[in-house]
Amino acid sequence: MEKFIALWQHRYRKYSEILRTYLQFWKACVWIKWVKITSGKPTIGVLMAEHLGDIVACEPLARTIRERHPDAQIFWIVKKSFRELVEYNPAITYRIEEPNVLFSCLLLEKNPFDQLYNLHLSNRVYFPLNRRLVNTHADQQNLTIHNYLHFGRLAEVFAAAGGLPLPDRTEAPRLYIPDTVRTKIDSLKLPTRFAVFHTFSHQPVKDWQPQHWNQLTARVLEDFGPVVEVGLKGQIQSSSPEFRDLCGQLSILETAEVIRRASFLWALIVARLTWRMR
Repeated sequence: MEKFIALWQHRYRKYSEILRTYLQFWKACVWIKWVKITSGKPTIGVLMAEHLGDIVACEPLARTIRERHPDAQIFWIVKKSFRELVEYNPAITYRIEEPNVLFSCLLLEKNPFDQLYNLHLSNRVYFPLNRRLVNTHADQQNLTIHNYLHFGRLAEVFAAAGGLPLPDRTEAPRLYIPDTVRTKIDSLKLPTRFAVFHTFSHQPVKDWQPQHWNQLTARVLEDFGPVVEVGLKGQIQSSSPEFRDLCGQLSILETAEVIRRASFLWALIVARLTWRMR
């Protein structure tokens, strides 16, 4: 009996989520059409929902798309947890939160926009329905999650996936930081000279062991000065008064502002990115 109840609870959650996704999708479609009718301008969709480094790397592409469509209403589809990365970008008119991959599959299928740029590769799957978010443009170029590093920088990979011209390599991605964030970081009264450590990657296989971070932290504290750890969670253990743990206390943009003020950043990241902070 318990297995029977568990089965139907699972099915209820599964089909409830699917129904909610369809409702959110149709609501988004109505909104997009309404914006087009009331503004009299074309609507452009840009799909890059995750992750942090990928979205930051795609910022130059937002400018490229704005140059291509100067009068358009540009919608960026993004996960809620990464929305603030595109919230203040002047090239983007509206943001649509992606609840799950099925939502984006429906957007690609029905396409309520005048034009939709899908910057993802064909590696995202909505597992309850085993439904893959397919990028035929990337597939035609044999551009996959397994070989994308051979195609160049992240921005170049996503430009190729979206059918866009390759971005200028001299143009670094920009991160738009509002004054409210700067004020929040001012209140932390950080030292004028400090190092920032970010100790986790979103791919655990790349992570260091805690003892290595502790050894590195001790060395930097001794030879350089104050160390600040940022991220969702921390793993450095130090009793030094010059060590400060800000893990779990900052938003993404607040973390970026701390990094901007630091003398240097030591982090585990998927790709090398130079952020031009604004």
